[in-house]
Amino acid sequence: MPVQFIRFLPPTDYQSRTHRTLVHHIDKKKMLSLIDPRFECSICLNCLKDPMLTRCGHRFCSECISTWLKRKSQICPIDLLPLTIEGLFPDNYTKREIDEQKVACLNIGCDVIIPLLEADQHYSSCGFNKNHINGLADNLCPFHLIGCKDTIKDKNELSNHLVMSVHRHVTLLTKSHIDFMNKFQIRDGARSKALEATQMWDADKDPNSEKALLCNLYERIVVLEQSNIEKDKDIERLTQKNAIKDKDIEQLSQMVNNLIVKFD
Repeated sequence: MPVQFIRFLPPTDYQSRTHRTLVHHIDKKKMLSLIDPRFECSICLNCLKDPMLTRCGHRFCSECISTWLKRKSQICPIDLLPLTIEGLFPDNYTKREIDEQKVACLNIGCDVIIPLLEADQHYSSCGFNKNHINGLADNLCPFHLIGCKDTIKDKNELSNHLVMSVHRHVTLLTKSHIDFMNKFQIRDGARSKALEATQMWDADKDPNSEKALLCNLYERIVVLEQSNIEKDKDIERLTQKNAIKDKDIEQLSQMVNNLIVKFD
């Protein structure tokens, strides 16, 4: 069976505490694709871990169904048919299928592709995890979510960094934008492109989203361009003032020379 690549979302705190598995049931708006329903436990809504098959044909995590039968009635959670521990069997075939699945971390900036069942472990230690980043937020470049790894000491250094690293930030954002756009296959011509462009540039509530960062950098570029234009105008004005002063000096020098000649 060919290796399949699917996307996953990081586990919520509650689900991490109750069951250390890959989380599937999260905000659907952020989810790029869903885990194959065959690999989903109907109790915890996560990817099956040590899958068990019931006599009535349903699959659950070993821990989930064992806990269910101990705490609830001796029935299947799906069809409510009688079920006991003795009616559970290890589903090794499904386990092998899950072992072959690969996932890519959804933390922006992380390109790691890992086995499905190792996803939650990776997320907890991922350097791009917001929980790890929040404590260091004051020392990170605002564009760290798209790959800038520079650390900042103070506001002055941040200001200099943003000015000096515009090209690098544009490159990182361009790559991020291309990756973002590649997630959407445009098949409806210009109308779809226009709609997607509008959505891309609409304000985003999340200041750390790719869209917000892209707009933020674009605004910075515009500000820098405007600043350069103003500086050019200032230089032009100073040049004109210097030209006037040079002319005044020349006139004064001529007057002095005329006076010298007159008194001689």
